[in-house]
Parts: sequence; C-alpha cells; structure tokens
Amino acid sequence: DRALLHYRWVINWTHARREVSDADEQRYRRETGEGVASWPARERGVCDRFFRALNQEDPAGLDQARRELRDLLLEKMAGWAGVR
Repeated sequence: DRALLHYRWVINWTHARREVSDADEQRYRRETGEGVASWPARERGVCDRFFRALNQEDPAGLDQARRELRDLLLEKMAGWAGVR
C-alpha cells in the first residue's frame, strides 16, 4: 500500500507547489482512497491470489497470479498517471 500511495503522490506532485496544506492532503486522500483496502473486491482478489500462490508450491499458479497482479498494477499506475 505505501509504495503505491507514494507512487501516486509523486506522479501528481507539481514542482511549483512545495507546501501542502492539511485540507489539500485530506482532499487528496478522499480522492485517491486509502490503498488496496479501498479497491473493489475483484482487484483485492487478484492480490489475495498472488500472496496465496507465494505460499504454495505451485509454479504454474504463481506464474498466473504474478501476471494478473502485474497487469492490475500497470493498469492502476497508468490510471493514476493519466495514461489510458
């Protein structure tokens, strides 16, 4: 969660704006959510499958879960960056 929130904060940061007010930070958090916990169940399920696959000895399952998670993260980061 922290890495994703940091990525989202950095890509939306303007260099001219050095100071962020509490109101701006609260607005940002409302607009961006609070990390993976605010994602829809389908997207959280992708993360759950990946971490479950890590704990199992199933290379094929892990490869599939890794691809799904990678695709989801690329989609999320592209959306945050305004790239569709």
